[in-house]
Amino acid sequence: MGPQALASFQRWLAARRPAAAALRCAPLLGEGCSINDFEPGLELPLPPIPTLVDVELLRQSVEMHQLSRIFMHTQLTRLVLVDAGLRRLPPGLSALSRLQQLNVSRNRGLTKGFGHLPRLVALTCLDLSKTGLNAVPAALAGMPQLLELRLGGNLLRSGWERLAGLGRLSLLEMPCWHSHEDRNLPDQLPAVLSRLTALRRLDCAFNSAGRGGWQHLPTGLTSLDIYRTGWLQQLPPVLGRMPNLASLEIGWWRQLATGPGTLACLPTTLTQLMLADCNLRAVPPDLARLTGLQSLSLGSNPFSRSNEVMAGGWEHLPGGRLTHLSLSTSKLPRLPAELARCTALCSLDLGRCTLQRQEGWQALAALGRLTRLNLQAVGLACLPSSLSCLSSLADLDASNNPLGRASGAGGWDHLAALPLTRLDLAACELEQLPAAVGTLTALRSLDIAANNITAGFEALASLQQVTSLWLAGCLALPPELSHLSALKELDVNLSTALAHSDSWRHLKHLPSLRFVFAVLCGLQDRPEGLPPGAILFGIGT
Repeated sequence: MGPQALASFQRWLAARRPAAAALRCAPLLGEGCSINDFEPGLELPLPPIPTLVDVELLRQSVEMHQLSRIFMHTQLTRLVLVDAGLRRLPPGLSALSRLQQLNVSRNRGLTKGFGHLPRLVALTCLDLSKTGLNAVPAALAGMPQLLELRLGGNLLRSGWERLAGLGRLSLLEMPCWHSHEDRNLPDQLPAVLSRLTALRRLDCAFNSAGRGGWQHLPTGLTSLDIYRTGWLQQLPPVLGRMPNLASLEIGWWRQLATGPGTLACLPTTLTQLMLADCNLRAVPPDLARLTGLQSLSLGSNPFSRSNEVMAGGWEHLPGGRLTHLSLSTSKLPRLPAELARCTALCSLDLGRCTLQRQEGWQALAALGRLTRLNLQAVGLACLPSSLSCLSSLADLDASNNPLGRASGAGGWDHLAALPLTRLDLAACELEQLPAAVGTLTALRSLDIAANNITAGFEALASLQQVTSLWLAGCLALPPELSHLSALKELDVNLSTALAHSDSWRHLKHLPSLRFVFAVLCGLQDRPEGLPPGAILFGIGT
């Protein structure tokens, strides 16, 4: 194919789907080009594009004649055919001798054609998740070069011994959603795991096999996910024999004991630990041993100080190196004062916590390194004064709080000195945009959707760096939008009042505006006033 034909093909692709977010076609004259998410009916040209190495098709039924065009590109190194309606792997796949990554996940009913896989001698990463498999395919036994294998979302009842020859496998994903409803599944972790000595990352979440077979876990693991796998009161002792384990997820172990010794078997090498939804009523004392922890999730636990035995245990938080802490959706009598000890925190997630009393917010004042804070739906009627001490805060989510009900100033002045680049005030019952928002001149993303704001929009005029703005459910587009010269993305979904509004004219002179989302606004035609280069989503909805 000559340069003119290649350029013509590229223009044709762009005409088929102009939205850059939906279609990416790298320059076809360069090296290593990609085609992503093309529409049904698209056929690659002949002769094959010599520089095409990456094809990705998502949620589109693919026909055999389309596949044959793809397989002519024998230089492909990556092929993604997710939810493409495949029922068998086609024979032409074996022609891709340079293919390194193959993803055919979410093709429900893909049960045939696996015999072509061993011919892909360069293949190192294979994704067969959510394909409806009930046994490990026999063909995998002939693929010793595999480094990564994903089998999640399949109810696998047999065939695990076929993985014994995968001596180089470093990643195995075998989560099995809803397996607790199928009594015919094995109740032991497969013995073949003990033979995968190169395995470093293992995901066996949602697996009924967690009732036994823990001794088969390879001791060289660095990452292990056993979320919703255990029915035990104690963690398996084999975890203590993993000297390199750095990341562990053990959420939804609701029978886990919470007293001393609960986490005694965990290696001190851990840097990431998830204990979400474990029915914890106190912070386990053994957490204090894990001084190397950098990320800790204790979300969805019913922490209580209702008696002397379950007094909270927050003093056991390993505060020294902890940079990420999540307590989201937990039940807390108040914000623990001991959070002030975690001075290295960069990210704190308190989203949707149930706070019996709006107390303890002064603990935030000691967290001067925080860059991200999630206060979504914690019942705030006023922003806490301690926010003004967070001199590094870049991302604040205060959505779904009744901040509009505040009888006084609402604490908005506490935001004035913050270097925020993202602010979420969606669904805060606001009728007026706080003037303090106008002082946040570093903002790039602002969400004030699902409010009843009719005043205060003059605060927008100083936000010259905002590139993304959410106004879903608004009554009109304010004139101050014309000052947002950097705006690239505007979301006004569900704003039915805009169907016949002339306020679209305020967008006319925004040179950077590329995407406008107006789903369920009642638009039947493109409104006058939109910049010609802006792509509008939602006409006819």
